[in-house]
Amino acid sequence: AKEAVRRRPLWADATAVEALYESRRSAYAQCDLRLEGDVDPQETARRILEYYGNHGELEARHGSVSCPVIPTYEAAAAVATRVAGRRVALLTDRTVAREHLERYRQALPGAEEIVVPPGERSKSFKGLQTLYRALLEAQFGRDDVLVCLGGGMVTDLGAFAASTYKRGMPFILVSTSLLGCVDAAVGGKAAVNFESAKNQIGLFTEP
Repeated sequence: AKEAVRRRPLWADATAVEALYESRRSAYAQCDLRLEGDVDPQETARRILEYYGNHGELEARHGSVSCPVIPTYEAAAAVATRVAGRRVALLTDRTVAREHLERYRQALPGAEEIVVPPGERSKSFKGLQTLYRALLEAQFGRDDVLVCLGGGMVTDLGAFAASTYKRGMPFILVSTSLLGCVDAAVGGKAAVNFESAKNQIGLFTEP
């Protein structure tokens, strides 16, 4: 691992970039959508949303269990449709709350809001206690829903709590980062940090 770190960045020069591209060419060829690199960023984003927006609901399989994946630019509305008629607790962090919380307040009126500090310190037993306490004080049950809005820390913490609170309650992960989406959310991984050990206490979940 130390040797790999010493070799970074992988894009050290033009020759290194070309060699890296050639080693990954076959994997890149398996992509679902291919766009030219000189397209305006706004146009690139529009094309990606247009492509995936037409795919409706996808399915991620974790062994014999599957969970729905909804690629959408209107996540708040999609969540509201999913939880219609059920009590909702909404977990997020302060940074994400500044950007997105108001839209979710409108889409999920009456939701219990649980806002934690951003960063890895919240992904801990102390952070779990805060979340468990809020759910217990608001008398949430196993048929209610926990919506986790944020990056990998929030989806990790929320999925861990939901999977253990009253032996498991339904939860929805709304990932605001690519890494959080493919790892902590769609990947079904949930964990908390313990002292200096990162992600060593956790479980696999089905959002």
